[in-house]
Amino acid sequence: KCANDCNGHGECVSMSTLAQNNLVNGVLTPFTYGTNPNDPLTWDSDQIFGCLCSEGYHGNQCELRSCPFGDDPHTQHQKNEVQQLSCSDSDDSGSGSFELTFRDQTANVQVTNTASDLESLLNA
Repeated sequence: KCANDCNGHGECVSMSTLAQNNLVNGVLTPFTYGTNPNDPLTWDSDQIFGCLCSEGYHGNQCELRSCPFGDDPHTQHQKNEVQQLSCSDSDDSGSGSFELTFRDQTANVQVTNTASDLESLLNA
């Protein structure tokens, strides 16, 4: 159903499945296509197919190899962004915690964690 069988670097899936796997900035989106069977605008949700590319590939037929992108951590003479996070244990029990979430990854942080512990959690 898909041209060139996604060049061996992806899976041929329906528009409905493609919508459910859509990422924006590395995060799954709440997009759907064809979930309402009575919607005349999406009757073709299981009739049209496209390639869901494997990690490291992109393009209509997964024919292109993805290159690294974003900030180069080896850039010299730049100022790295620093974010300060402060919290306190409201009842002094030492048992409080909170969650940090970024791009579908969540870290459970205990109030007793050190800066080193936090760094390890965020880089896991």
